[in-house]
Amino acid sequence: MYDKEIVYDEKVSPLMTEIIKICKENDIKMFADFYLREPTETDNEFHCTTVLHVGENKSDRLSDLVKVAYNGYIAQKPYFAAMTVTKEAI
Repeated sequence: MYDKEIVYDEKVSPLMTEIIKICKENDIKMFADFYLREPTETDNEFHCTTVLHVGENKSDRLSDLVKVAYNGYIAQKPYFAAMTVTKEAI
């Protein structure tokens, strides 16, 4: 079973705490979603989602991303994301 909650709690969460602090201090909007556990017969899948949508200037893109994350679509249109790695990091 895929279950990374302990790894998140021990290693990622302290880093996210620092990232959130820096973003708030500098009015940096952000979205992070960590898939931590697959669904079971008795429980839904488990995510840890952080959204900072601070300051006067709201981001439509960030608002749309939040809608997609929680609803799976915007205006009844399915959305998806993809990344292609074309060469190794230097």
